[in-house]
Amino acid sequence: MFFSLLRSMAALLALTGVMHAQTVSTPAPVTGPVPAPPPGVTVSLQVPLYEFAVPSSLQVATNTGVTSVAPWFPCTFVTSNGTSKDIPVTYLGNPKVIFTLYDAAGTKVWSNTASEAQTSTPGVIARRGQVRVIGNIPLFKNDAPLPAGSYALVASLNADKAFSAQAFITLTSYQVPNVNTGLSGVVLQGSGDAAKPVANARVSLVEVLPPGMMRPAQNRSATTDGDGKFKLQGLPAVSFSVTAYPPPGSTGLAASEPRTVAVKEGEISDAGTLTLRPAPVKPVLPPSTGGPVKVN
Repeated sequence: MFFSLLRSMAALLALTGVMHAQTVSTPAPVTGPVPAPPPGVTVSLQVPLYEFAVPSSLQVATNTGVTSVAPWFPCTFVTSNGTSKDIPVTYLGNPKVIFTLYDAAGTKVWSNTASEAQTSTPGVIARRGQVRVIGNIPLFKNDAPLPAGSYALVASLNADKAFSAQAFITLTSYQVPNVNTGLSGVVLQGSGDAAKPVANARVSLVEVLPPGMMRPAQNRSATTDGDGKFKLQGLPAVSFSVTAYPPPGSTGLAASEPRTVAVKEGEISDAGTLTLRPAPVKPVLPPSTGGPVKVN
């Protein structure tokens, strides 16, 4: 019965709006019949894609730290008046179009419905004209991405004219690194009481591949802050060879001894203290006289 009703909906939408046919693993929800507009009037709900990929987490690691993302997509609800007469409408308030997203079970996931009393305002859909309203549809809820699956987006004119249309979309999920998996440490120069932090030092991480592993090693880098500290998040749980290098333009310093550190899943592992070594002193040779060397 569900699929029979879904096919009836598709036939009705083909006459009253725009619908994209697609194959989905879970049947899209049915939200009820869409009222047919009067002759000469068409309504459609336009979306840029019918499949969207959302990250597994809204916290994403970057080269400068962790940032929050808020996935969404735009859509446009279009009411076209192909008649020779203006169509008066009374908007029941703001927003002028109500967008509602339903999951595959028919549960409302999100809507832009106003939560307070609204004032009615007159409007018109001009003859041979269109009314286009853009909506931004979030793909997250309660600080978490929406789960993968099929969804129905319904748009309805918030007016005395019951014009509406809907489109079906599919969400897929892609994995992003865990921002709680990473590495931190500090870079110093000198030793003992003379040790001091080094700002703007570059810290290089090169993956230590297991024996026999034939693939390029992963690598990351970071720059120390004013206290000589560094922190990298969103790393894979593997072992890295960690080396600190002097800041650009510095003299008298050389790279630290490489250190192998195992990064553990779900932890900010400690690389400890990386100490820059003194730069090797180049021997100073006496100036050449250009003549033969006399040996006694």
